[in-house]
Amino acid sequence: MLHGISFISDEPGHRIVLSLSGQDSESNLPLQQMLLMAWPHIVGCARRLLIPKNRLFELTPRERDVFDLISNGETYDSAAYALGIDDATVKSHVARMLQRYEAVNSRHLIKILLSCSD
Repeated sequence: MLHGISFISDEPGHRIVLSLSGQDSESNLPLQQMLLMAWPHIVGCARRLLIPKNRLFELTPRERDVFDLISNGETYDSAAYALGIDDATVKSHVARMLQRYEAVNSRHLIKILLSCSD
């Protein structure tokens, strides 16, 4: 017989599961209480991690090129140079992405699209 505990959250299109195996996990009350408190945050973080994959597909190919460069620390000028376009064009692509994702700046945009918090 297997021993352990599992936390499960059914989400639209996927299921989030956290399982701990072993008799110790069943009898360790502090661990269970900690996981019960953390579970909503874990689910929320997992949910947001799944979203960026879809959000990145919403970018046009050129927006994706610009995003890849700025998310790796390039300035707008260096991104423009690398792509062979004017820096005003880079700023235009970034402005559209900021508006689409309701980001306050490019740093917030990167956080929305790549991290588990917004």
